[in-house]
Parts: sequence; C-alpha cells; structure tokens
Amino acid sequence: SHATFLVAGILLATNWALLGWANRVMSEMLFWSFSALAFIAFDRLRKHFRWKSLPFLVLILALAAAYLTRGVGIALLGGVVLGLALKRQWKLGALVILGFGLLIAPWSGGVIKCKCSLPKYS
Repeated sequence: SHATFLVAGILLATNWALLGWANRVMSEMLFWSFSALAFIAFDRLRKHFRWKSLPFLVLILALAAAYLTRGVGIALLGGVVLGLALKRQWKLGALVILGFGLLIAPWSGGVIKCKCSLPKYS
C-alpha cells in the first residue's frame, strides 16, 4: 500500500548509515549502472541476435565502461562470453570479445607501453 511505501521511504531517508554512503564519491553506483545496462542489453541481444543492432552496441559499450570504471568488470565479460558459449553462439561471443578489446585497447595499451603501475599505499 501507499502508506507502507511512505513509511519505508521515510525510514530510508533518515537512515544515518545510508546517508553516510550517499555522501561519499565512489565508483560503485556507476559500476552497477553499467552492469545493469550490460545485463539488459545481453538479454535483448540473446533473443534477437544481430551484430548490427543497438543492443549489441550498448552491450559492448556497457562492458567496456564497467571494466574501465572498476577492474572487476572483467567478470562481466567472462559471464557474457560463458553464457554465449553455453548457448553455442560462438560468433556472437567472438564479436563481444573483439569489440570489448577494441574499446579498452587505448587505455590498456597506454599502461602496458609506459610500464606504469598503480601507486602502492602502505
């Protein structure tokens, strides 16, 4: 009912722990947004496979953006490719890997070329 949602909303809006996390600038929400977008695009793409379609482009962009936002985003690529392999959609899996690799290459290549490393915190 509406009263339940109103009470739940008030409780969430006045929760100090939630307010503390909301004030921190972190990449979790951006990563989860790209992940959700990738899952939606993957679901749409599996139903109607066309590599020249909007869901394919959105999937590749969301996977690359999630990976570039947080390194753990590589697991999304693995999950998508594994899901396609289980459905025996080899061509689509190869195109996803190729598109992902082409999108992240400018950033990954620069790190490899200059032999940069992440700062070490002690």
